[in-house]
Amino acid sequence: MKNFLKSILIWSLRILLLLTILIICSYKIATSTKIVPKIITKTINQQSKDLQINNLKIGTIIFAPDNYILKNLSFEVSSQGQKFNITTKTALIHNILAPTFEISINELTIKNSQMSFENINLNGQYDPYKTKTFKGMAKIQTIEIQKYMFNRMLTFVNYSPESIDLSPVYVRSNNKYKGTMQGSIKIQTPPHTFPKLKAVLVSSKGDMDSDVIRYLMGDINNNLSFLPFQKQLNDKKFIRLEKFHVTVHNKSSENLEAEINLDSSELNLKLNPTITINLR
Repeated sequence: MKNFLKSILIWSLRILLLLTILIICSYKIATSTKIVPKIITKTINQQSKDLQINNLKIGTIIFAPDNYILKNLSFEVSSQGQKFNITTKTALIHNILAPTFEISINELTIKNSQMSFENINLNGQYDPYKTKTFKGMAKIQTIEIQKYMFNRMLTFVNYSPESIDLSPVYVRSNNKYKGTMQGSIKIQTPPHTFPKLKAVLVSSKGDMDSDVIRYLMGDINNNLSFLPFQKQLNDKKFIRLEKFHVTVHNKSSENLEAEINLDSSELNLKLNPTITINLR
């Protein structure tokens, strides 16, 4: 999710920055909703080998001395055989002639992936003389997302080069666990070391697949203390929980550690196992 989200936002930013360059160079060309999409599409596709932009359309471009507004922007992104249709209602670019810029995007939707963003605010630095290629002209410093929705997850995102903070997070699950969980996810990316993750998700009530409870209990068949639970776990597909609390963190780049606490009055059971997840 992290890489995909970052890639989509960066390429959306590149499209907007190309518009900025066109405005600086020529007002007449930059305000043409027919010429601009062709120039942008050709420039990006020439510089990107693994990603292609097609069918770029701009409804309206409104120009002002220090900023401009794009309305009804849409384009298609193709990468590794997958296609994503992206639309946004409005995009406002501030400080277009300054070395630092601000971009506000309203109602951005990636239709094929069930992803939507209510409001996105980006801050960054722009230096057209830094490199000869367009790819190195811009650097994103912070991203703030109000209401990011993906499938059954709703969260608010703050991104900077040092960390990604998703808080609060709301997850609606309907698979191995049926219920709503909320909490926070934070990823710190300090220089010269591995990213550090800490995620906390809590649910006050829900239903868990009995096979998952068996797994969390360990070797239930050879543990006499779990014999009283076997009949109920065999008879029912889902078991009611009054508490489900998960904390996930990593101490290295090779594994995650999940601390789980769950209570079930139906089983008269309390569990607090710790599970190690190997990433390699």
